Amino acid sequence: MSWSDADEDLRANARFNREQWELAKRGPAATVVNGTTYTAEMAFDLIVNGALFHTDEDKAARWEMLPPFMQALMRNSMHDFVIDGLNVLYPTRNLVTEALEKGLLAFS
Repeated sequence: MSWSDADEDLRANARFNREQWELAKRGPAATVVNGTTYTAEMAFDLIVNGALFHTDEDKAARWEMLPPFMQALMRNSMHDFVIDGLNVLYPTRNLVTEALEKGLLAFS
């Protein structure tokens, strides 16, 4: 069986999950700092790579330059991304598992 023959529910669920993932990445509201607009995904990246692990010097410097109240807004945005993202990833995992069980996905 090929993916083109797949159950329409799987297709609809995959589309829905993609739409929800895009919403999670955007977040409920963007944070604008010095003319730069940060989505929830960008806030996550800045905090994880600039504040938590300090693996990216540029991001660490940008994080340190933010006033405390903006850091708090960015943390809230990151939390939204994690929560909303997990609410998409779990159903997506189930969808992929079902597609694998039906033989709709093949890896070479």
